[in-house]
Amino acid sequence: MSTKLNNNALFVVAGLTQLVSLNLSDSSVTSAGLQHLKPLKKLKSLSLESTEVTANDIKNLQKNDLPNLVTFRPE
Repeated sequence: MSTKLNNNALFVVAGLTQLVSLNLSDSSVTSAGLQHLKPLKKLKSLSLESTEVTANDIKNLQKNDLPNLVTFRPE
C-alpha cells in the first residue's frame, strides 16, 4: 500500500521552519495546501511536480509569503 503526502499532513511540515529545500513532487498536495508552507521563510527551493499545484500558485506563494524562494517546479 502506498500513502501519498496530502494537504492534511502539511501541518507537520509547517513546523520545520529551518527548511531550505522541500520536494513534494508526486504527492496529493493541492494549491489549498500551500497555506501550510507560509511559515517556511528560509525555503529557497520547492518542487511540486506531478501535483495539482500550478506554477502560478507557487509564484503567488513566493511573492506574498516566501521571498527567499528562488527555485521552484513547476516553473
